[in-house]
Amino acid sequence: MSKIDWRYLFDETVEFIVNTYHVVRLLKIQLIIAILSVVLFVVPGQIVEIYRLLYEDIANLWPQAIMAVLGIGFLTFMLWYSARWMTLNVRLNDLNMQTNGSIWLRWLPRLFSIAPGMSLGLFLLIAPGSVGAQITGENDFYLRMVGGLIIALTLAFFVWVIFRTRLSGAAGTYQKGIGSFGTWAVRTAQFLPIVLFLLVLISPIRIPEFMGTLFFTSVFIAVITFLLSWSSLFTKRTGFPLTLTIFAVGILWSVLDINDNHKVRTVPVQNNRDFMQVPQAFEEWLKSRPDFEAYRSRGVKYPIYVVAAEGGGIYAAHHAASFLGRIQDLCPNFSRHVFAISGISGGSLGSSIFIGLLIDPKNDGAVSNGAGLEPCKISNGTIGPIETAADRILSRDLLSPLVAATLMKDVPQRIWPAPIGSFDRARALEDGVKSAWDREGLTPGQLNVSISDAWDPEADVPALVLNTTHVETGQRVATSPISLVGTGSSVQTTQRYLEDGEGLSLISAAVLSARFTYITPAGTLYLNSDFLDEGDLPQKVRLVDGGYFENSGVDTAMDIIESVRPIALAAGADIRLISLQYTTQPGESSQFLGETLSPIRALLATRVRRGRLASDRANARMTGFCPLEGETTSLCDDFIDINDPVRISYIHDRQGKLPLGWLLSKKSRETIGSQVGWPHLCNYITGYVGPDANNDDSLDHDNDCIMKFIQVELDGGIPPDVQMPKQWH
Repeated sequence: MSKIDWRYLFDETVEFIVNTYHVVRLLKIQLIIAILSVVLFVVPGQIVEIYRLLYEDIANLWPQAIMAVLGIGFLTFMLWYSARWMTLNVRLNDLNMQTNGSIWLRWLPRLFSIAPGMSLGLFLLIAPGSVGAQITGENDFYLRMVGGLIIALTLAFFVWVIFRTRLSGAAGTYQKGIGSFGTWAVRTAQFLPIVLFLLVLISPIRIPEFMGTLFFTSVFIAVITFLLSWSSLFTKRTGFPLTLTIFAVGILWSVLDINDNHKVRTVPVQNNRDFMQVPQAFEEWLKSRPDFEAYRSRGVKYPIYVVAAEGGGIYAAHHAASFLGRIQDLCPNFSRHVFAISGISGGSLGSSIFIGLLIDPKNDGAVSNGAGLEPCKISNGTIGPIETAADRILSRDLLSPLVAATLMKDVPQRIWPAPIGSFDRARALEDGVKSAWDREGLTPGQLNVSISDAWDPEADVPALVLNTTHVETGQRVATSPISLVGTGSSVQTTQRYLEDGEGLSLISAAVLSARFTYITPAGTLYLNSDFLDEGDLPQKVRLVDGGYFENSGVDTAMDIIESVRPIALAAGADIRLISLQYTTQPGESSQFLGETLSPIRALLATRVRRGRLASDRANARMTGFCPLEGETTSLCDDFIDINDPVRISYIHDRQGKLPLGWLLSKKSRETIGSQVGWPHLCNYITGYVGPDANNDDSLDHDNDCIMKFIQVELDGGIPPDVQMPKQWH
């Protein structure tokens, strides 16, 4: 038996590792982008929601599906082409040699190129069976077929890349130069971003909706791959660090803070009403209630509600709009009894849409206009016009315009020194909502009404109180038509950061409240000149998502309640808190990229936890301390009780599918809508008696009863002939 030459084996192994290292180092751009592309196309919940939506509505969204395939195909090609370009220009001699290094030089460009397509195809192929049908939950045949098709197309490209020179009769050694085929690729990478930029500039909503998020994202990544590769070759030839210089320029403008294009748009305020503090505003509002005497004559307390709408992107917006719209459709006098709505992030958007629908002249019958006690309608599980309109508005693709504006306009703004307001990506979200509003046939411009003009103490529309967070101080900042000074939210945008006669519109204030973690940027305002000494320069402030401070909106709602509760009790009114929240099944925590993602996970978890603590404090402040074990009181029981002053409507996401983004599929909207609650499904006499027909827990039933209790209170209270359980008195 021959003796093993360990020295030779060791040298070969070292040479293989060194050659591999040098090839990977050369192709580091393609490697990094391939890995990031794989993660991007299979991990984020918002991306999965896009797949779900395309599957559900392919008859209407087929252009997006086609553009997505073209975009991913372009990314696949540019990953391969840019890597091959690098090897031809830097390691041509090694490429033509039969060595370990030459093998990697030939194969790594091919492998990197197919990574995005293969990962997406495999995800669609195995996702329904492996992760609980997270995309459809129904027949997954077509889904698997699409996954298989993507894999087949990717493998076809892989085979073409391997045999392309042989098929064209040009087999032989590798040669430097790009040829006609490469020239076409370079020209495409150069001019496609310019074309897309012009298209988005001309039509910032319709074009992105047509092309879709996946197309813009894929093309952007492909172009970045090409530009970084070209820049790397340029640096190798000239010694000038082009990429580093571009990044340095962007950082310089940021350090000097001269290209901030995120100034929040303002609108003129039409009314000349005094800016009242909360107690004064409440007194004016309460004495203007036309049906107050109708309740007094029946010997029942006048029901008053303050609503807190939790943050959470599009799913929170849909929850808030669905809950408020449903009870308004059933009880047209509901809005008359809501003094204020405290909104955070997505909850702010849903609440603003609800207010916009109430003040729209086309919804004249949505709000009660009588002075008597108007009974609620009998619910039968059919949604009404306000909820339907809100659902249709929030069913639109709000994500694609935001992504397109970010990639095509806001990214170039980072290296351009002069701010261009129309390039602000937050405006794309605002304009996307306004476009969805207009396409529903509603009165144009209603979402541009200032928050101050949308509220009148003598009218039957709630006051919006939309929460943000001051970046420099971490303080709560509210945008509302009433002053919260002295109630805990001591800073008010209208008083402190806007000049006299200026206001924030319903949509601008909502999006300002929803500026979270780089998806939408911090909004810029300037200190009111009344707070500056003569000759002082304008003082900039930045405001971000209200959820950074507290994500439920309950703290602000409770500040309002505590400041007006004595007035309400003295007048014979009963004030209650309605909190709209979201909960998930506790599960095993993810350890993926633990050290890297732990700070982000902690940020997201603590903002939710502070909201839960705010709810616990609200219960204690509204009901007092719960009794010792063995004592009886319904206020501290686990089930919902008509006497509870705090009602929490939970949306329970049992599979963790609802995305923190700005696009909702039909299935996700139905998940929310099915849990909002129906009054006719709750027997408020017996209370909660056990799991429902699906053996689920009490959350759905609690939401039914919350709706029922509001209906009973607005109808004039519990009829005297109804015998209630003893512990409910």
